[in-house]
Amino acid sequence: MSTIKRPDLAAKLLSDYSQLTLPSEDTNEIARLVASLFDANTSKKNTPFDHYMVAYAKHYGITTIYSFDTFYKRFGLKLAIDLI
Repeated sequence: MSTIKRPDLAAKLLSDYSQLTLPSEDTNEIARLVASLFDANTSKKNTPFDHYMVAYAKHYGITTIYSFDTFYKRFGLKLAIDLI
């Protein structure tokens, strides 16, 4: 099975998705945040899903995430491991 690694296409898809009218204003705002946060030149290990988690946390005022990935620290989130 071949995997397509095209962050430029992911950025385009996120941008297009952010323009849709979705059922919830929260969903619309999170989609816009994801599209604005995602950088096609980012590390391949930082996926659109990672950016979605950051946008979701920012939207709902979440400050801590259960992850060991320091990627989230760049966006001001605390890792659960740091609280121990």
